[in-house]
Amino acid sequence: MIFAVFTGQLFSSVISRQMLEQNLIRQEQEEPFVGFSEGIPQELLLFDPGPMSVSEMMDAFDLSLDARSILYFFSTGVVIILLSTVIPLIYVLRLDPKKILLQSQ
Repeated sequence: MIFAVFTGQLFSSVISRQMLEQNLIRQEQEEPFVGFSEGIPQELLLFDPGPMSVSEMMDAFDLSLDARSILYFFSTGVVIILLSTVIPLIYVLRLDPKKILLQSQ
């Protein structure tokens, strides 16, 4: 599970970084859209960080794992594994396998 979490994080960070970079480059090459203020909340219209270059945006982009997310992934995996083993085990034990085996002989 730990290998899967770190491998997934590595792949997702590489893929999302490439997608973001391609999108930023494409947006930089297109003409800016003038009438974009319809339907956008006033708080977002007031927030203006100023123009940023593609390299500045890519430097600000960070996708990393912290201890809390690793613990969340691990605990979710453990719960799923326990449920997938305990539920069938309870079902089989309720059938009384000893009695079934003795009757079949």
